[in-house]
Amino acid sequence: MRGILLVAILALSALSCGGSSDCAERLNGTWQGGPMTVTYDFDAGQAELLILGKRGTKTLEMQKCTADEAVILSGDNQILVRFEDADHITIGSAGKVTLRMTRMPARP
Repeated sequence: MRGILLVAILALSALSCGGSSDCAERLNGTWQGGPMTVTYDFDAGQAELLILGKRGTKTLEMQKCTADEAVILSGDNQILVRFEDADHITIGSAGKVTLRMTRMPARP
């Protein structure tokens, strides 16, 4: 019985890690929406922001990942990301306006 429980725990752990990396892969890159451009780099654990001409860098961590949405921690902000399609997401956090973001082409 312990062996079955251990296998189940390991399988769930592998699935949750795979899910997080799937979301990270889907989000990695540059997104633009309204007054904000953000580049997510989950490999480096950082987000580069450009908001109304001001640049900044924040730490980045995947907290939750499903097929339709992700929860990420960027600096002190918990952000809900909803996947629309390969090139569009909606992001928002508690008490703030949501933004529809479009993936920008990768730089050569």
